[in-house]
Amino acid sequence: MDVEVLSTEKETEHKDRMNIGQQLTDVREALGLSRVDVARQLNLNQDVIAHLEENNFNYGLPMTFVKGYLRSYAKKMGLDVETICVEFDRQVGTQNAYVQRVESISTYTASSNEMNTKSTVFRLFTGLIVVAIVGVGSYEVWKKYFNSDTSNNVGNEIILDIQIDSETQENDQTLEQIQGVVQDESVEPVAVNDVSSRLVMDTEDKLINQQQVEAVNENDEVEVGAKVDNNELDMFKPRLTSPVVTADFSFSGDCWVEITDANGDMLASGIKNDGKTMNLQGIAPLTVVLGDPSVVSMTFNDQPYDMTRFKPQRTARIILQ
Repeated sequence: MDVEVLSTEKETEHKDRMNIGQQLTDVREALGLSRVDVARQLNLNQDVIAHLEENNFNYGLPMTFVKGYLRSYAKKMGLDVETICVEFDRQVGTQNAYVQRVESISTYTASSNEMNTKSTVFRLFTGLIVVAIVGVGSYEVWKKYFNSDTSNNVGNEIILDIQIDSETQENDQTLEQIQGVVQDESVEPVAVNDVSSRLVMDTEDKLINQQQVEAVNENDEVEVGAKVDNNELDMFKPRLTSPVVTADFSFSGDCWVEITDANGDMLASGIKNDGKTMNLQGIAPLTVVLGDPSVVSMTFNDQPYDMTRFKPQRTARIILQ
């Protein structure tokens, strides 16, 4: 008895359900259209039209898209769109669409998190490589200059020792000659000591004078190698007075500009806002730099200048002469 009641309820529910696909098919055939014709008019794939007419709504796409396709198809056939959509929700259930939408969002979130994790690891690895390269380069530079300074110091010490040894040998020879003279002429030993002291002082004075000369030479080299300021050189350049040219600018959007003439005078610079106009005059050639040439209209000597050759939002450098 219960089985018969359950079977009767299912048959009644099945009869109450609207056959959406059959309605679409009947109207399409009455209009003399094929599935290909409808698919072309709706910019859809022919398989989508087939699934809708066969009431096969669960064919892999999210229910939100399926409902949108069904709405477009019903509207094209002149059916009651709201009634079709209500019946679609009743048959399929809005909960399935919500679940699919949540699953799509979860999948996207998981993919984004995975990409962010990979990006963080990549950045960390790249940072370590950069630090290692900088460290190795710094060590090589330090080793090069440290060894160079050390070898120079050692060379200077060797040269200084050789000079001192030669001076000492000359002084020893001089002392021996003086001692021989003293022995021959019976000169008192005190005079020998005085001469020895005087010779040692002369040697020290020579070394001090040599160091001073080397210091002066180093300073002279620094002064000779000093750079000359370009601005001081520019002061001696003659200023041009011709030819005088004019350039007019109008802006339909914000744009950064920098305009100079042949004398290097700044005619205009900075960001010019939408609606701004400029009338400039200077010595040719004029150097014009525009941040976004697509928003600039320009005339040169009252002649329109073609700006279409430049790409939008790409810096353009123009020479007007």
